[in-house]
Amino acid sequence: MPFTHRANRADPPSLGSQRLVSQWTKLGAIVIGDDNLLWLGDPALAPIPDEGTVVQVQSSTLDIFYESIEFGGDTRVSRLRICSDGQLGGDPVLDLGTVWTDTALLTAVSPAFFGELETHRARGALDERLGRIDLVGSVSLQEPLLELLVVSTGFGDGEYPLRSGLGPEGTLLEVTFITPDEPYPFDP
Repeated sequence: MPFTHRANRADPPSLGSQRLVSQWTKLGAIVIGDDNLLWLGDPALAPIPDEGTVVQVQSSTLDIFYESIEFGGDTRVSRLRICSDGQLGGDPVLDLGTVWTDTALLTAVSPAFFGELETHRARGALDERLGRIDLVGSVSLQEPLLELLVVSTGFGDGEYPLRSGLGPEGTLLEVTFITPDEPYPFDP
C-alpha cells in the first residue's frame, strides 16, 4: 500500500482564487424616449421613478454590454456598460452616485415606457418573467410591446457605483458590481 504524506498534498484551490474575466458581451439595444432620460434600477421596482437612478443621455438608441468574472465555475456579472453605437470607449471616471437593487437584478429603461411597464406589472407578466433570469436575459412582453434587458448584479442585492464618461459617439455609463480583486464571498 503506497504511503501518502498529507503535509505534501496541496489543498484544492478555493473558488475565489480562480478568476477569469470575460470580454465585453453585447446583451442588446434599448430605445430612449424623446426626453433623452434613462432609468437604471431594480426591474421589480420599475416603473417607480424614485426607486431608480435617472440620467440624461445623448442618444435615442443605446447598446447594453456586460462583463463577467468566473470564479472556478461560478460565473457572475461584474460590470454593465451602456453606450452609444457600440462604442465601449475607455473607463468612465465621473461618479454619478449609485444604483440600487433589492432582487439582485438590474435593468435600464427609458421612463417614456413606464406606462407599458405599469400595464404589464398589473397583469403579473413582468414579475413572472423576471424570476427566470439567471445571469443575463431579456424579458419580452406583448401588447403593449416592450423588451427589458436584465442582468444579475454580481454577488446579490445592494448599492453599486454608477460612473459616466464620454464615449466616441456620446453616452457612456458603467455600473460596477464586482472588481477583479474583490474577495469571493462564498468560499467555505
